[in-house]
Amino acid sequence: MKKQTNKITTLLFISFLMASTMAYSQVGIGTVTPNGSSILDIQSNDKGVLLPRFTTVERDAISTPANGLIVYNTTTATFNCYNAGWKCFLNDFILPINGGTGIANDNTSTLTLSGGFPTTIATTASTAVVLPATGTLYGTATGSITATQLAHSVTDETGTGSAVFSENPAFTGVPTGLTATIGTHTSQLATTAFVLANINPSKYSSVTAASSISTASPTAVVVDGMTLAPETGLYVVTFNSQYAIDSIDKMAQSIIDLNAVYKTLIEKTATNTSHGSVFGNGETLTTGVYLLTGAGTIAGTLTLDALDNPNAVFIFKIDGAFSSTAGTIVKLINGATASNVFWVVEGAIGMGASTTMKGMLLAHNGAVALGASSNLEGRMFTISGAIGIDNSIITIPTYSSYINLGMLSSTGVFSASGSVSNTGVSTITGDIGTNEVNILGFETAIVHGTINLPSYSNNALATFSIYQNGILIPDSTRIRTANTNTVDISLQAVTAITSGQSIDIRWKIDFGTITLKNRILTLINVR
Repeated sequence: MKKQTNKITTLLFISFLMASTMAYSQVGIGTVTPNGSSILDIQSNDKGVLLPRFTTVERDAISTPANGLIVYNTTTATFNCYNAGWKCFLNDFILPINGGTGIANDNTSTLTLSGGFPTTIATTASTAVVLPATGTLYGTATGSITATQLAHSVTDETGTGSAVFSENPAFTGVPTGLTATIGTHTSQLATTAFVLANINPSKYSSVTAASSISTASPTAVVVDGMTLAPETGLYVVTFNSQYAIDSIDKMAQSIIDLNAVYKTLIEKTATNTSHGSVFGNGETLTTGVYLLTGAGTIAGTLTLDALDNPNAVFIFKIDGAFSSTAGTIVKLINGATASNVFWVVEGAIGMGASTTMKGMLLAHNGAVALGASSNLEGRMFTISGAIGIDNSIITIPTYSSYINLGMLSSTGVFSASGSVSNTGVSTITGDIGTNEVNILGFETAIVHGTINLPSYSNNALATFSIYQNGILIPDSTRIRTANTNTVDISLQAVTAITSGQSIDIRWKIDFGTITLKNRILTLINVR
C-alpha cells in the first residue's frame, strides 16, 4: 500500500512539472491548442481584451514606463505605446504592407488619417500620394520638398491643377499657406514665398527721383521723369511723392496778370494802320495787328478768316472808344478761334443790343458794357472801369489763348478797379471777379463759375492724376489744398496696358506754385 502511494505521488509531481513547463511556454485562453507562434492565444466569439485605461494625466504619471508598454488613452480615444516617449496609434486605417522599412506601398490604396495629429508620409521610390480634398500640405524643414518632387509636382484629385512649393526661400518650419483661398478655380497655386522669389523682372518696373521740381501750370503737365512704358498686361499703378504748395494772393496776381496781358498786346507791332474807323458791313479780314489811332466801330457783319491756320491771331488796337451797332455779327471761319481774337481799347467799350461778338474785350481806361440779348464768346476785362451785363450770354473760349492769361485763364468777367453788375437773366460760363466790393444783380443770373471778391480764398488747389497714353485714367485724380497740406500724395489705379502705351503722372495748380521731391512711380503686372 505504501509503495502504491509513492507511485501516485511521483506521477502527480511529474504532471505538475510538465504543466508548469507548458504554462511557461504558451498560454491559451478559450483554447487548448494555442497557436505555436504565440506566447498568449486568446480566442472568443463574444468578448474582447480590455487593456488598462488612462487619461493623459494618469498615463503620464506611470513611473518609468518600459518601451513597448501599451495603454488606452481615454482623453484622446486612442491606443498609446511607449517607446522613448508616448506614441499614438493611427485609427481606422488599411494599408497593404510589403515588408519594407516603415510604411511602403506598391499598390493603389487608401490611407485615412483621423484626429488632429501631425503625420509624416515618406516614400523610398516614386510612389504617388493622393491628397484629400481639404487640408494643407507643407514642408516643415529645409529640403523637405526636393527638386525632383517639384518636377513631379503635386496634383489635385481631378488632375487639373497643381500646388507649387518653393525650395528657395527655404522652409523655416512655419507652414506657408497657398496664395489662393480654398475654392479658388485656378490652374496653378503657389506659395507667397515662391511668387516673391520668382518675380519676372519684365513684369515689374519703377522709376524714382529725389530732386525738387516745381510748376505753376494751371493745365495738367507731365511730372518730369514720371513716365513708364511696360509690356502688354494688366498692371497696378502706384505713385507717391512729397509735395509743398506755395500759395499767393489771387486778387493781386489777377491784377498783375491783367496788366501783363494788356502790355503784351499793346506792344505788338501793327501790320495794318490804314483801316478805316468802321469794321464790318460784310468785310472779311485775315490775321494781323490792326491799329486805329482814334475811336472805332463795328457794324453789320465782320468775318475773320484764319486761312486754315489754327494759330492765327487777330489783334485790334483802338486808341479811343469802341462800340458796335445793334445786331452786329462777328464770324470766325477756316480755323479762326475766339481765344486768339483781341480788342484792346484805350477808352470805353459798348456793345449794342443783340450783338454777336468774338474775342477778348479789354478796356485800359474805361467801362465795358454788353447790350441786351447779346452773345459774347470771349472775355470782358477792364483795368480801370466798371463792367455791365444786360440779359446776355458770355462764354469763355474752349481753346487756350496764345497769350498766357495766368490767374485769368478761367475768368470771363474781371475789373481791376470797378464794380461788376448784371441785369436780367444772363448766363456766364467762367469766373467773375473785381477788386471792388460791389458785384450786383447776379441773383437772377446763371453763373457757371466762381464769383470772386477782393477777400476771396487764397487756398490754392493742386491736382495730381494718372494718365494712360495721354488720357486720364478715371478716378485716379487726387486734389490737395494749400490750407490742408498733407505733405505727401499717393495715387493708385489698375489698368490694362498694350505694348507701346505709356503711363505718366500729371499735375497742375490753379494758382501759386507746387513742388515735388522724393517721388516714385511703380507698375506691377498682375494675373
